[in-house]
Amino acid sequence: MKAPEILLRQKVDNSSNIKHIAYQPQFKVMQVIFENGRIYWYYQVPREVYDAFISAQSKGTYFWSNIKNKYTFKRIKSFDI
Repeated sequence: MKAPEILLRQKVDNSSNIKHIAYQPQFKVMQVIFENGRIYWYYQVPREVYDAFISAQSKGTYFWSNIKNKYTFKRIKSFDI
């Protein structure tokens, strides 16, 4: 699958686990880049979930409660940070 163009990006400064969050609204694909370099795509994520995620006080808590194991995902690659 070709990577969709990601239009909305958010660098995460206040998380020990999550480095970047990005969202492609046309395809409802959210990309999460973790501090360990792992990159995941989450599919069929509503825009409201993305908005709540980037606004959450604790990105990790929101991720574990509202995204992890709730959406189909694919690990894309890893890179060394």
